[in-house]
Amino acid sequence: MPFNPKHEAQYGLKVASRDPASGAVMSSVCRFCSVFGREAREEKDGEPKRKRTTRTQYFSTFRADLYDKHMLSAHPGKWESYQRLLTDTDREAFLGVTVPYQDTIHAHFESGSPVLCMMISKSVLEDGIGGLLFHPDDAEGMSKQRALAAFEKMDSGDYRVQIKTAKRFTLLVKMVALGTSFRMAARIVQ
Repeated sequence: MPFNPKHEAQYGLKVASRDPASGAVMSSVCRFCSVFGREAREEKDGEPKRKRTTRTQYFSTFRADLYDKHMLSAHPGKWESYQRLLTDTDREAFLGVTVPYQDTIHAHFESGSPVLCMMISKSVLEDGIGGLLFHPDDAEGMSKQRALAAFEKMDSGDYRVQIKTAKRFTLLVKMVALGTSFRMAARIVQ
């Protein structure tokens, strides 16, 4: 079955390769995969799911049922939003992201990673983190307040912090351990 050009806008596809002799489409690529990546799966019955692949889906068989199956399994939320768009211009704008998802740091650090909870004593937080990392004459006084706002004061007087991106935090700690300044490491990881 030959490639239907209407499927480019209808399913968010892009021609990936053509036959050099005839110019016929040989494969198409899912733009949702390349722009947004695959959406995380929901756990069913408390059963953990394996990690989602980050590979981009290519199609060499051009059937609408295969496109539908892929969209519903890999991009259910984005696919639902995309189907609500009425014009091809709106659909193109929806997929018109300047940086493909797999080129961002978020593609390498899944959002479903476990949350780290750490208890920090009052003296370490106020003197160490608050006093050493931020100079009193620093013009960015709000950055200190914003950074310390992440810490929740407990009844014991200590503080608790929840780190929602454990892999990114681990990378940050390793960079600082290698001699990178905290601010530089934070900018790199963002």
